[in-house]
Amino acid sequence: MPDRLSKRDMRKKRRQVLTYLYNQVGYNEAYTYHMISTGNVNMDQTHFTEKGAKAIAKLVADDLKRQ
Repeated sequence: MPDRLSKRDMRKKRRQVLTYLYNQVGYNEAYTYHMISTGNVNMDQTHFTEKGAKAIAKLVADDLKRQ
């Protein structure tokens, strides 16, 4: 069974993954990964667009393949 990560470690890993992805694609592309880019008045910077969700899913899948 894989080691379990604490919530703190999960947050740290999440920041590392997002930083890596955003550095790879650049600010303008990364912006389109979040709901804020849709013009929603709620200014949602937490949830991903479909495009962003697919980009994150690909990163996770690629990481799982490497393990």
